[in-house]
Amino acid sequence: MTQPKSNNRRSHDRRRRVDAAIVLPLVGAVLVFVPVLWPSADSATPVNTSSASIYLFLVWAAMIFGAVILAYILRPSTSAEPSDD
Repeated sequence: MTQPKSNNRRSHDRRRRVDAAIVLPLVGAVLVFVPVLWPSADSATPVNTSSASIYLFLVWAAMIFGAVILAYILRPSTSAEPSDD
């Protein structure tokens, strides 16, 4: 017997959300290293610390916000399905 399409769709959507939760830290790690690649007016001087600090704070806040959203989406269902007793 095949599963109803709605169950397949829900399962597929949940897997995509779990995949997003797995990729989120990897994207964050890549974004943390972006200030290293920033060009400066004079190539002998590094990136301004203030600019890099603001950027890192924003990446950090975005990662927290993304994790909260994904945790909310991936929370276990609290509704109990009716049984056929």
